[in-house]
Amino acid sequence: MTVKKLIVTRSDETQDEIVKITHPNLKWYAKKCGADFEILTDSKGLYHHYKILCLYELFDKYDRILSLDSDILIMKDCPSLFRVVPKDKIGTIFEDVGSRKEHRRELIREVQDQFGDVGWTENYINTGVAIFSKQHKDIFEPKTEDEVWNGFGYDDIHLGHQIHKYGHEIYQLPYKYNHMSLFSEKFNGFKSRFTAYIVHYAGQAGFIPCKKRMDIIREDYLILKKYNLIKEI
Repeated sequence: MTVKKLIVTRSDETQDEIVKITHPNLKWYAKKCGADFEILTDSKGLYHHYKILCLYELFDKYDRILSLDSDILIMKDCPSLFRVVPKDKIGTIFEDVGSRKEHRRELIREVQDQFGDVGWTENYINTGVAIFSKQHKDIFEPKTEDEVWNGFGYDDIHLGHQIHKYGHEIYQLPYKYNHMSLFSEKFNGFKSRFTAYIVHYAGQAGFIPCKKRMDIIREDYLILKKYNLIKEI
């Protein structure tokens, strides 16, 4: 039986410069994975991060969906995440490590104060690179503004709570599949982003705090193209 696969990304007009660079690369990766590619546009009347709740309807058509943020670059040797992550598990990295550990775990406590204790104490997810299967459809169930987390973290926090509420298992991805600036810190041996499979330019400080995120993405893209480390269509 053929597994129907989809890669989705979220973007808006504020990211026009970024997506001109990154989307051709994301589309190439979708082709490599044998997946369709779609840009999510409907925020369901919620904060724009909640476009990811569109996966609820998309699972009527697809068996597995990989969500990728638009501010990432994927190396040409990156394996298909549809092969890496078991289909019965949700694949994501955990972000409550290094300099973010205390803050992220405080958010985990706060969301349960608001929406109920689900036994979540650690393992803060990041939906910038996250893969789900049809059996996980319930975590994307429609919500009103009062039923979602509207503080820092938005969908990361909301979906993390939903995952624990419904008892889904998580497959922890190695950081190389979602290398944010966090993973270049001392606790992780100051690892270079250029050794990762997927580089994620999330956050305000970023890899080079004195530089604008767009400039870092553009410069990295040119370096990776020069050395034939990424592909695009």
